[in-house]
Amino acid sequence: DFSQAISLNPKDAGSYLSRAFCFVNLNQPQQSLSDYDMAAKLLPRNSPTYESRAEVFKKLGQLHKAIADYTKLIEISPNNTGARNSRAKLYEDIGQYQKAIADFTVLIIEDPGQKFAYIDRARVWQRLHKPEKAIADLSKAISIDNTDVKAYQTRASIYEELGRYKFAVSDYSRAIALNSSDSDLYYHRCLCYEEQGQKQLAAIDRRSQPYRSRFVPGGDQPNPGRSQQAISEYSKSIAISPNDSIAHYMRGWNYLALGQVQKALADLNTCIKLND
Repeated sequence: DFSQAISLNPKDAGSYLSRAFCFVNLNQPQQSLSDYDMAAKLLPRNSPTYESRAEVFKKLGQLHKAIADYTKLIEISPNNTGARNSRAKLYEDIGQYQKAIADFTVLIIEDPGQKFAYIDRARVWQRLHKPEKAIADLSKAISIDNTDVKAYQTRASIYEELGRYKFAVSDYSRAIALNSSDSDLYYHRCLCYEEQGQKQLAAIDRRSQPYRSRFVPGGDQPNPGRSQQAISEYSKSIAISPNDSIAHYMRGWNYLALGQVQKALADLNTCIKLND
């Protein structure tokens, strides 16, 4: 019993830490704090105390106090990359983006061959509305690991927002080659094809199974907005290829989801005729 051990030896930091750990495991994080505080007083340079207490502060939503503990950890051990990474993300969470950038930059300097700090810093650059710097970091991450789907997808989304659709299509295509089941990748590549006037390529993407899965109506929570969007998208394909049976089928089911029965029947009958 750790409480008994503490009563016998009130200066045993290990007993306070052990009891704090028990409180955390019992889902009583608030009760653990006084024990962590006592352990920190008894052993002011004991890294595990600050690391554990920081996690409790995070769980309780006390992010500034968690940052203070990670700062103490870094003071004790300047090369503690885990503490610096955690502090950087908390700085980002509370909107102190320049401090987050500073921490991620230190991580990059310490280990330039590690991709995650580049990806994390790119995300903060986006929050600071500095897309070119975000692109540069994502490009570096991709040069380290050219199989990172999320890096390609994020860089593609930035290119898309900047109107650089050719580059966006290239990155979405690379991401699709690595993950061919992600409907968002096909959807956004389709939009970029449309913006470039490449309507046939856009129509091909609309015919793909992942793209279609994005617009399949059903489930417990109907989504009229999504169905209306699907109708608009598949109408574009039908305008280009009137004999596209898949486009008629998908538009028909989305009309049905909106309760537009006559339009649904017209599309589904056309689909049947095209497949006879």
